[in-house]
Amino acid sequence: IAAARRVRITGTVKGDVLCAAENVEIGGNVEGNVYGVGESVQLTGMARNLYAAGQSISLAEATAVRGNMMAAAESIVLDGQLGRDMIAAGREIEIRGMIGQGIRTYAQRLVLLPSARVGGDLRANVPTKDSVQIESGAMVGGKTDIRIAPPRPNPYLTISFYLIRAVWLAVAFVTGLIFFWLFPFLARPMLENRPAVLKTGALGFVAAIA
Repeated sequence: IAAARRVRITGTVKGDVLCAAENVEIGGNVEGNVYGVGESVQLTGMARNLYAAGQSISLAEATAVRGNMMAAAESIVLDGQLGRDMIAAGREIEIRGMIGQGIRTYAQRLVLLPSARVGGDLRANVPTKDSVQIESGAMVGGKTDIRIAPPRPNPYLTISFYLIRAVWLAVAFVTGLIFFWLFPFLARPMLENRPAVLKTGALGFVAAIA
């Protein structure tokens, strides 16, 4: 477990890796799963499965994920090799490497470059048919299913809006627990009197609804 402004892991890790940072870089060989959250998440080594969320997620050319990949980010780039399935949601998803089985995406734009190889089906949920670009040379072993997403409803009237907020609150809670575990002195606030308690509570309420 690692939480910092920048997390960089090299060498061999026998178990799982759970990290949250502004910049996350995982190299070497992780024999377990990688769970990464950060503004930038970059995998340059090997892992069993990858679960990542951030602004940008990239798998370098030498990367090998033996199992599955689940990712959510504004930008997702796959240059390496993925042994099984990929499920991804983002603004732009770019595939240059190899996916052993199928791929399912929810994106504004999906691009398969000439070096891309998909062993199974490709299912893309996009705004328009032109949002999917499969360049000459790219190979899809199974069916290609492009689904056009309907116009978005008012987010405040959908259950998913509140589910996503609940997930983010859970992530924030877990991140807070990690920081308190690493820095236990942060868990001992100095509240000397009732006004201090009310002020702290008000600040917490504003942060919660912001």
